[in-house]
Amino acid sequence: MPKQLPINWDASTTARLKRAVAQLKRSALTNIPKSYKEAKSSIYSKADLVDIERMAKASIGVNKRRKTKLGIEYIPAQETVQRAQTRIINRKRAREAERLGIDMDISNPKIPLTERQKVFMPKKQTKVHEYYTQKGYEEHLQNVYRQSMGDYYQEAYERYKENYKEAMKNAGFTDYDRQFLSYYIDKLSDFDFFRITFDDDLFNIQYVYRSTSYNLKVEIIAQKLQAELDRQNIEHKEFIPEDYGL
Repeated sequence: MPKQLPINWDASTTARLKRAVAQLKRSALTNIPKSYKEAKSSIYSKADLVDIERMAKASIGVNKRRKTKLGIEYIPAQETVQRAQTRIINRKRAREAERLGIDMDISNPKIPLTERQKVFMPKKQTKVHEYYTQKGYEEHLQNVYRQSMGDYYQEAYERYKENYKEAMKNAGFTDYDRQFLSYYIDKLSDFDFFRITFDDDLFNIQYVYRSTSYNLKVEIIAQKLQAELDRQNIEHKEFIPEDYGL
């Protein structure tokens, strides 16, 4: 994917987005941005703005529903909107892969994909005729919309950190050790915590559940967290249990 440059929000681009949003507000379509703030949150580059404009153009005067051979009801223009949203998603994925330093060269089919590559692979464009149930199709539209709007990945990194803490609880870590490790975890940004743990076999969520020496597991996780804090020159004092009521 070509290098993406941030959009310049000047009078021209602002006016273009306002016109597009005005059209989207009048649309009968669902799973589309209906406010300026919401639409702008999905835009990083000019290409994203162009896709918002394509959604707006497709949504004008649309309300006639059709049915597939399997009886799935849909509005044809929703397919155009979905394609535009998928392009926005894939540009987001490319940017996140670059931030994480993931090599997305998947041209050699003999080399298996890494877990990181799987997460940030371009999303496949799907059509309504590929769905067998109305519920499945509607959920797909909602999912595409959700991924294309706002800061989807920042929210995902936040959830990942919370899930990691929940995993420690579910895996039987003591209150002391959970507070001890959380002290270091919370000093890292959500993005950085995801970056260093996600596919590290001695650090990821799967490792938390692994049936290995409990004390060794806590020690390894603590050492890796402390090493990352030191690498980033983030100050971390000695963990004091009394500060956490332990």
